[in-house]
This record gives sequence, C-alpha cells and structure tokens, in this order.
Amino acid sequence: DYTAPIYHHSDEFLVFNLPLNPLTINNNNNNNYNPFTDLTNDVYFEPVLKGRQGTVLLHPHPTRGNPIVRTTTKYTTPAQPFLPPHLRLCQAIEEAGSLPCKLNNALVEIYNNQYATMGYHSDQAQDLLDGSHVAVFSCYKDPERAKQGAKPPRKLVVELKEREEGKEKEKEKGKKGGEDGEVFEIPMGHNSVIFFSMETNRRFKHKIVLAQETKPKENEWLGFTLRTSGTYIKVEKEKEKAFFEDGRELRVAANNEAQNLYKLRGRENKEVDFVYPDLDYTLSVSDTMEVKKWEGEEGEKEKEKGKEKE
Repeated sequence: DYTAPIYHHSDEFLVFNLPLNPLTINNNNNNNYNPFTDLTNDVYFEPVLKGRQGTVLLHPHPTRGNPIVRTTTKYTTPAQPFLPPHLRLCQAIEEAGSLPCKLNNALVEIYNNQYATMGYHSDQAQDLLDGSHVAVFSCYKDPERAKQGAKPPRKLVVELKEREEGKEKEKEKGKKGGEDGEVFEIPMGHNSVIFFSMETNRRFKHKIVLAQETKPKENEWLGFTLRTSGTYIKVEKEKEKAFFEDGRELRVAANNEAQNLYKLRGRENKEVDFVYPDLDYTLSVSDTMEVKKWEGEEGEKEKEKGKEKE
C-alpha cells in the first residue's frame, strides 16, 4: 500500500547552520571566528526605528546596472556595494543552498533588544526574480551570550496566509519540524540561514521577533536578507536621474502614488495570488542614486550623523 509522505508547512523553509569555520569571509581559520565585525566594517547604517538600523547592499551588473529591490522603508542615502566579505558570504550561501540564481541584493539590519516586535509580512516581491529564493542569514555580536538561553534570542514566526474558513487562530508556538500548523516558529541561531522560495513567500507571511520567553540578554542581531532582483536601473549622473533598462525613468513617488503603493503592499501581505502592476516609481530616493561606498573621513562623518538621529 502507498503511504503519502508526511508534509508540514515548515518543510518549505530550509534551515541550516552555515559552516563558517574556517570560512572565507576573511580567510580566517579560527574556529571561534565571528563574521559580525567583518560584515559590518565600512558599512553605513541608517536609523529606521528605535533599536533598529538598516541599509541596502547590492552587486552592480557590469552592463545592466544596479539590481534594486523596492521597499516601503524609505532610505535616504545611496545603496552600498557588496564588499569582499559580503561576496564571499553570498557564495557560501549559494553553494550551501544550491541556489539556481545568484544573490545580488541584500537588506542588512541590526536589531538590539529595544526592537522586539514586528508585524507579519511577506517579503516585497515587486522586483524579485521569479524562481529565485530569499536567504536570511543571522549572526550575533556576542555568539556566546546568544547560546546561553534555551533558544536563540531571535526567531522567525511564520503564518499561512490562507486559513481554513471558521478555524480558530492557533497560538504562536511550535518549532521547525513540529506538528503541522498554520503558525510556527523557526529559531534564528548564530550563523544560521533560512531559505524560502518565491512561491513560499507568496503563500506565507512572517515576522522576526525577540524570543521574550527566554528573557535574552542585550545582544545585537545582524541579519542579511539576501535576494535576487530582476529589476536593473542605471543612474545618469549628469541628469541626476535613474532609468530602467527599457529607458523609462525611475521616479520618486508623488503623495498619491505612495498611498497607492502602500495599498498594494497591504494586499501583497494578505493575498496569495497578488502580482504587482508595472510601476515606474519608488518610495526610497536611495533607489535613484548611484551606489556609493563610504570611506575614510566621509564615512566616519556619516556614521556619526546616524548616531545623532537614533
């Protein structure tokens, strides 16, 4: 007799620890190597919310331009290029996950314990390449402190978008590989990676929260949300404008357009079959700027400005 394989919703999220010892982030052979410093050196972060700062890194294409991923978070400084440690991290993740598409864009964020909650959402797929994957890499400033609790300080809570009609909402508990349910959580351990496909992204929504039940001590979490963009723009410095590959200008949204985009984003977070219309605008002026690496004195000044805004 044929027995159907047991399927859990959590099976759609591949989780593993990245073998960073001895990885290539900086060719360090120290078994206690922590990539936190190498991955944040020479990177400028903008304050986003209390306890949360972020930036966008990308890997420009030599002929197509900058692979952008539009978002409802407004960034005012230019995206920054992948530096050698980031390129090596991408390569390690691509190889470990056997990804079919190269990762070319990263949302990079640092959270401290003041940022403890987040709303459910799907990753904004407006510019993401069909058939690609999202990879969320986690590491902590103090790995030993992150290991002191029963669970890591951060967790990804996942919820199925569609619920059976009339079914009572399940409590947010469970773990990867546990009983099949519409809400489950995945621990985000040090040097761990969580993979999910674009199809999975359409069917589920998620949030990164502090594991309050373990009462974690203060410890900065560094997260790389790595993805593959299929939208490229080129910036013409003389005109101070950005253009899509088909020649249309990428504009900063007017007020009514911004409201429309927020509505579309809300639908994406609720509807499984939602598809964005073709839009020629963005909320972030940073998407229209040339990629910039902050170096030396200028970089230090920008970092100080960011601290003053926090």
